[in-house]
Amino acid sequence: MMIDGPVSSEEEVFYEEANGWLPLRADLSYDIENVCIDLYQAFIDVLMPQGFCESTVPLFLSMAGLNSESPMSKEEFEEALLNVNEMPNLNRVLYLYDCHKLVSGIQSCSSEVIGLQGEFYRCLNLIDIPKDIMFQNAVIYSSSIKVTSLMAVLHSIFIRLSSLLDYMAKLTFEIEHLATDFSKYPKMSSSNILFGKVRLPNPWKVVGTVFDKCSIIKEIELIRNHVAHNGWLDDCPKVYLKIENGSVAERWVFFPDQTDGCFDRYKNRMSFYSKKDKINLRLPQLVRDFQSKQLITLKEALARLREKSVEIG
Repeated sequence: MMIDGPVSSEEEVFYEEANGWLPLRADLSYDIENVCIDLYQAFIDVLMPQGFCESTVPLFLSMAGLNSESPMSKEEFEEALLNVNEMPNLNRVLYLYDCHKLVSGIQSCSSEVIGLQGEFYRCLNLIDIPKDIMFQNAVIYSSSIKVTSLMAVLHSIFIRLSSLLDYMAKLTFEIEHLATDFSKYPKMSSSNILFGKVRLPNPWKVVGTVFDKCSIIKEIELIRNHVAHNGWLDDCPKVYLKIENGSVAERWVFFPDQTDGCFDRYKNRMSFYSKKDKINLRLPQLVRDFQSKQLITLKEALARLREKSVEIG
């Protein structure tokens, strides 16, 4: 709901600002952002010699091949590197900004999830009653183009949550396998790492991280994989509308029945709806719980990184 007078402590409330609809309470975005800022500095502290100053680094080293702000081609980048090949710690600098790219990816995805969540509720509130039945008391469903757009936003939330799992797997793996040979530009250890394939040492078996698999993580993987490989969760995307006295009393979206991280399935059938799971009622808590796990993971990554020391060669 949007803010319009007093609200109870149980209600999910979003407020509107220039960036869209944002959750009013229990949002950990700022905490996550602060840890990411600390991670940037921690990588500098571990990888670069004391007294390193970013302002002395040619801008293209931090942007080319990583950011659309740089218009350089691969060939132009290679030629530019030849012009600075005598720069002290050049390969360390290149690797540093590759590591920073992992952190910036986490920041961007985290922000996108919150933005998409707000957009989901904004779009849900735009689904209204067809005029020809607006004065009936009934439960109907809409499958308009607005609903298709709404479901695309919902799918995107789970896809980006899954992207965050991959990003955090890459970040943690890279921290555990930091480059130590800078005689050449090192390839990142985490280049081919994905969340479902990562193997981390015992210190990462921390209760509360994203690697401590629970129903939230299992559901994110389940929905992301289904949407990516099988398309829609419902063969005809729908928003249900409860009409009372000519107005919408409730809007909701059903999710299929799930048990232990899998859709309830009978042979080829996997879209059963007996549990009446209204994803719009539990999505904010799901995102909050994920943020909590993400924050614990990032804090652990920061602690592990600060323990590292790479000899300056």
